[in-house]
Amino acid sequence: MAILKCKMCGGDIELSQDKTFGTCEYCGSTMTFPKVSDDQRAAAFNRGNHFRRIGEFDKALAVYERIVREDDADAEAHWCCALCRFGIEYVEDPTSFEWLPTCHRASFDSFLEDVDYLAAVEHSDGITRRQYQKDAAKIAEVQRGILATSQNSEPYDVFICYKESDENGNRTRDSLLAQDIYYQLAEQGRKVFFSRITLEDMVGTQYEPYIFAALNSAKVMIVVGTKAEYMNAVWVKNEWSRFLAMMKKDRSKILLPCYRDMDPYDMPEQLSVLQSYDMGKIGFIQDLIRGIAKVLDAQKQPEVVKEVAKETVVVQQAAPTSTAPLLQRAFMFLEDGEWNSANEYCEKVLDLEPQNAMAYMGKLMADLRVKKQELLKDRAEPFDDKNNYQKAVRFASEELKATLVGYIEHINTRNENARLEGIYNKAKVAMQSAKVESDYQLAEREFRSILFYKDSEALANQCAEKAEVARKNEIYDNAQTFAKFDDCSKIDRAIRLFESILGWKDADEKIVACKEKMEEIQVRQEAARKNEIYDNAQAFAKFDDCSKIDRAIHLFESISGWKDADEKIVACKKKMEEIRARQEADRLERERKAMLAREEAERIAKRNKKIAILIGLVLCATIAFVIALKIVIIPTVKYNKAIALMNAGNVVEAYEALTALDGYKDSAEKANSIFPQYKAEKLKVAKVGDYVFFGEYEQDNDTSNGKEKIEWLVLEVKDGKVLVISKYALDFALYNTSNDSVTWETCSARKWLNKEFLNAAFSAEEKAMIPTVIVSADKNPNYSTDPGSATRDKVFLLSISEAEMYFDSASARVCKPTAYAVAKGVHAYNTGNCQYWLRSPGRYEKYAACILDMGSVSLYGDAAISYGNAIRPAIWIDLSML
Repeated sequence: MAILKCKMCGGDIELSQDKTFGTCEYCGSTMTFPKVSDDQRAAAFNRGNHFRRIGEFDKALAVYERIVREDDADAEAHWCCALCRFGIEYVEDPTSFEWLPTCHRASFDSFLEDVDYLAAVEHSDGITRRQYQKDAAKIAEVQRGILATSQNSEPYDVFICYKESDENGNRTRDSLLAQDIYYQLAEQGRKVFFSRITLEDMVGTQYEPYIFAALNSAKVMIVVGTKAEYMNAVWVKNEWSRFLAMMKKDRSKILLPCYRDMDPYDMPEQLSVLQSYDMGKIGFIQDLIRGIAKVLDAQKQPEVVKEVAKETVVVQQAAPTSTAPLLQRAFMFLEDGEWNSANEYCEKVLDLEPQNAMAYMGKLMADLRVKKQELLKDRAEPFDDKNNYQKAVRFASEELKATLVGYIEHINTRNENARLEGIYNKAKVAMQSAKVESDYQLAEREFRSILFYKDSEALANQCAEKAEVARKNEIYDNAQTFAKFDDCSKIDRAIRLFESILGWKDADEKIVACKEKMEEIQVRQEAARKNEIYDNAQAFAKFDDCSKIDRAIHLFESISGWKDADEKIVACKKKMEEIRARQEADRLERERKAMLAREEAERIAKRNKKIAILIGLVLCATIAFVIALKIVIIPTVKYNKAIALMNAGNVVEAYEALTALDGYKDSAEKANSIFPQYKAEKLKVAKVGDYVFFGEYEQDNDTSNGKEKIEWLVLEVKDGKVLVISKYALDFALYNTSNDSVTWETCSARKWLNKEFLNAAFSAEEKAMIPTVIVSADKNPNYSTDPGSATRDKVFLLSISEAEMYFDSASARVCKPTAYAVAKGVHAYNTGNCQYWLRSPGRYEKYAACILDMGSVSLYGDAAISYGNAIRPAIWIDLSML
């Protein structure tokens, strides 16, 4: 079953070959799926979806087009091509939590008429086709909204393309250079799209309509870059690649790359072939402006020539006249709001008097849409950067100059006061509504940004004091919460929190109380631990078996001094001596009886000696026949039967018959030759309780002869898969390598099993047959220890409930370690058995449950860093892969 990445959220979806429609379990989105016949096809779709989700639409399109070339009838590949062509990204709506399409490559071409969308509909049917049509309608609606908004935007002459922020969120050098170019072109009267300024009043709105309108209307694009990676950044490339596509349809458009501190050949290949400008050269900006002027003014040349001709005629026919009436008419037009006429008459004045300050002021008022001169001081922003203002001041009388300068000072003072008052009021509101430390700190920062305004400094200090109080109160409350738990790790957290605010309220007394409570809990926990060990030891001590009594002594010695453990040790040792004495007496009695039997046998032998001589020859002949029967005749019959089974294709019975011959003739070679078939066929017919072979791992601790085949016990057969557990404990590993609170989800044993062990034990083909399954986080039935979260693994350990469910007795759960596992550190008891880990938690957060050497389940468990316990892995095998 292939794993496909959701094209909305990127979550994993397990996809069968015949499934073409479904819902993502992570984001809940209903979507179409591709036809995936193998993992390679799924990987290609995942790669394309990854590029599309991060905005690399061109890269994504190349991946999908390659799939289409391989299979032109793949509807999903055609659909994804259409998504990339229109720059479709899916974004979660924070209100409805629905994933909705957004468009990053607006176009006048309709999505509903795209060739790949139409191909997707053509090659699909039923519910899949309806889903394509439903999603396409949503995208078309988004597209119509973008086009409607863009049609209301003013046209631009120049579009500046650049990277605004670096990977740390700081403003780039490219942004500063681009802004300098923006101001230079704006001063020349050019209409320039520069996102930092052009879009600053559109925060919270969709930028695409305005970007699309600017790209469509602009005749010149300037791409600014100081690093190749900035020019190749996703959204920078999105802009210039779209403009290049537009240039193919509109030959009047031109793209001008501008670089600095880099080789021009390091620019993207599409840009490096164009005429470019080195921003580090002297006179760069003048060359750039002149180049842009050639492009823009060339389109207006016929109109300009006509106007010049007209003006030339007027100059030749008109005689110099007074400019006062013209100026008066201009200001009358201003009062009536006829801005173009006012501007035209001011130009007529300037034709006669090029240094007439009032004419320049009239043009300034027309540009700013101001009807009366005194209203200039009421403008929202200062206008001293305007060319007409600067010329008016340059040619004005001292009185007019002072008036104009006063307007700017008035606006700046008013705006600054408004800014300070706005920040002050915002800070006061933030201070009044503040409840936690961060709220007070925010208000403090606002006050400190206007430190000398009103009482801002005093209020900033008040905020700092209240922030400190809020900080300590929050720490105190959190510590109080942790202190209520009956858990040492949480109480220790409470102590550290209280220690961070020593002297605050009763924090010092709380520390003492927490330490006392922690000691009480530790005493209780230690008592519970020793009691459980004591009870287990008592159970082993009741057996009349030296190996179990030895286990009891080992347990009692681990809690020496607890209750009557020391007396129990003495009693157990005495009981062992008594058992051994009885065993010795029994042995002597058996020897005595054997001696009497020998004497009787000798007597009978003498009596029967003559008879023996007579029948010796017959007996010898009989023995010879029996030996021949056992060594030659029977093995030959069994060998021939095994060969017949092998020739008949019954490899399971043939293999088992050949291995039972114990090397007779070439039986071992024959068995090895059919082992791969046997392994597969045995898996196919395996039943619960059978043993099967799968994978190889070092087991006899002799690396010179290579790895040994792993034998597995079948625990369950379900839905074409078998659950197996290794017959032997295969290796030694700590449940966790650090003495921290741990669950199966976070333990080091899980990481080792699914990486080092998986790669060492199985070939690539075998690993493909091991599915990744959801491993449940089962609780300990006796303790409330946190089991963690469910995981997705290939290799895992059994849980407590699984160990009790799959094995019907303690004896069925016992397990012997391999020689290699013992050499690695697994402890083998007198029984030859070992303890092995379960994945469930034990009594404490740092413990894990385990199976004892006699097969009983230890719910109390061992510390996760305990040495000596073995690993007995379990896996599912997918029979459909055979």
